[in-house]
Amino acid sequence: PRYCFVSKQHDLRAKESTKLVESELEFCLDKLAKCADNESVWNYMNAFLAHLENEASEYPQKIKEFCLAHMNSTKDDEKSPFALSYLVDSNV
Repeated sequence: PRYCFVSKQHDLRAKESTKLVESELEFCLDKLAKCADNESVWNYMNAFLAHLENEASEYPQKIKEFCLAHMNSTKDDEKSPFALSYLVDSNV
């Protein structure tokens, strides 16, 4: 529902929507820091990443670093198959 609302209100491919897209990605990282196994947040984040056309954005790298930190964690409850999937899909 959140993605539908935001995408209907804004042209996410427009350059002026970059800040909105980045704020939604920050929202996702915040939620994933609390529960990295939340598949819904991963799906939501990937939908916004598809609209991020600004190659200078720091978010793809921030997300990769987040994933690597979780995959390298010594705590089993911090490891997430969705983090691994993101890394594979992004060719890290």
